[in-house]
Amino acid sequence: MSQNLPPTGNRYSSERKNAGLRLVIEAGQPVADVSWQLGISKTTLQNWINKWETNPQTAYTLLTVEKRTQWESDQEELSQLRQENKILKKELALLRNQINH
Repeated sequence: MSQNLPPTGNRYSSERKNAGLRLVIEAGQPVADVSWQLGISKTTLQNWINKWETNPQTAYTLLTVEKRTQWESDQEELSQLRQENKILKKELALLRNQINH
């Protein structure tokens, strides 16, 4: 009886999962179309997408090498911009303090 049940956990290969995510996220194809093409339910594919969106590490592992490089570059730029923003806020506070005194 239990031999006919689908395996629990990783029912679909990581290749199929990655293909589905890439088609929806990178190529912009509709979830319904991709789920039909890959023979998976829309709910399953949407669950994968939701997990991808909420877990940056998972998102990173699904990226192509080119996109990983761009992501890393973007992260470095974001960090630098945040630091610059922090400095500018401090300078603005100092200028306001000087004007008010």
